[in-house]
Amino acid sequence: MSCHDVLAGPETVTTSGPLLIVSTSSGYGGAERSVEIILRHLPPEQRVCILVESPIHLAELRRMARPATRIEVVGTVDKPGFNRALQRFIALYARLRPQAVLANTETSARILAEAARWLPGLCARSHVYVRDFLWQDLPGVLARLPGAMVLVPDEAVLRRPGYLEPHVVPRGPLWAVVLPDMAELAAPPHPPPAGAPVLHLATVNLWKGHRHLIAAAALLRDADRPLPVRSIGYQHDPAQVAALTEQIATLRLQGLVSLEPYVPDPSSLLRDCLAVAVTSVSHSGGPKTFARTIIEAWAHGRPVVAFAAGAPASLVRHEQDGLLAPEGDEAALAAALRRLANDPALCERLGRAGFERVRAEFDAYGVTARLLAVLFRAAPRPVAVAPEQPDRPRVLLDLTRTLEHGWLTPMGLSRVEAEVAEALKARRVTLRLLRHDAAAGGYRPLDEAEAEWLGWRFGILTAGTAGPSRPPAWR
Repeated sequence: MSCHDVLAGPETVTTSGPLLIVSTSSGYGGAERSVEIILRHLPPEQRVCILVESPIHLAELRRMARPATRIEVVGTVDKPGFNRALQRFIALYARLRPQAVLANTETSARILAEAARWLPGLCARSHVYVRDFLWQDLPGVLARLPGAMVLVPDEAVLRRPGYLEPHVVPRGPLWAVVLPDMAELAAPPHPPPAGAPVLHLATVNLWKGHRHLIAAAALLRDADRPLPVRSIGYQHDPAQVAALTEQIATLRLQGLVSLEPYVPDPSSLLRDCLAVAVTSVSHSGGPKTFARTIIEAWAHGRPVVAFAAGAPASLVRHEQDGLLAPEGDEAALAAALRRLANDPALCERLGRAGFERVRAEFDAYGVTARLLAVLFRAAPRPVAVAPEQPDRPRVLLDLTRTLEHGWLTPMGLSRVEAEVAEALKARRVTLRLLRHDAAAGGYRPLDEAEAEWLGWRFGILTAGTAGPSRPPAWR
């Protein structure tokens, strides 16, 4: 059984207590937008209290006017502000007695880690969403939240060596849950208008690839196929904005490429664009760990052109629902955009395929239901027991390397072990799994957490092992 079988569709989750969300960050981006979408799709009776900091985030939440939501405004930009936010959280937790707590940002997780010193039972109710590779004290925060659950938007976050994977099962004590971002489906897609621009929805920073997109626009112009490009996003770094503005001027792209400030609702922009470019790269804090922009483009039936870096490399299916270009390859990026501009049928086919992907995998209602199942510990569907078969040969399989490798991509001996296990699953044998443990003086059977993780990660069930008793890595 694979992780996909656990929650194949929306589930009805019975909740009995409030949900406390800590969404504190001075900036605004996909993390905050995700919370806003989640709130729109929660059951109306679900009580929520949310600590919020960003003025943009606050304005969106207030505009939503959800009756069962309580909003608390805090500031964490300095130490006194952080301490006041911590005190507010502790007071709210003691008063509300929430059934679940969700930390939506690194600052939010730091608040939970500090509060755990005074609030017994907080860790067991805590869910820490690690959305990017920018956390400065990931080991310190997680060490102070024993028993918490970690959420990530894509397995790419778990596969980065030395980042999160040492802290989650099987190499660490915490459970990791893969829960993707979600999008709200728009009306059925329609052809883009004549002269439609390429849209780039991205905060201005070093790893969102603005300079590569600007350079690609210059290549298109020089090849007599100019395409208008609109880059729209939060502009919190004046130096970067100035550098990009200078690049546009140097390449004489004024009137063709524009840098525009964040807009609360990009729906009209997505409806009327040719395609969406996702040009994030793997340095300076990147790559992207999901790319909400991709599924929002698909939700409006628009194709995506992305660099094959980070999660977009696996999220986009090349030539099926988008086009991928080698990371940083500006000529390839320009060529992909030119293909879409020259081929309306290709543009329509890719966009419609993306629309269907969102309907099947990333629709806001379904993903929110999965989130509730995680937060409120809804029991997963049972996994069939692999019983002892006396008439079958017994095979002992050493999976030490696989467990030591954890979420990292199998390679070398860990890859061989995984392939052998996969082959044995189809054979009429009784499979028992072992690992080498120096502390035990040799080989030992797998413990409960190790066996459960192998079941969810690779679909491997050892003889006599029932389904997981803990929430699995749902995705």
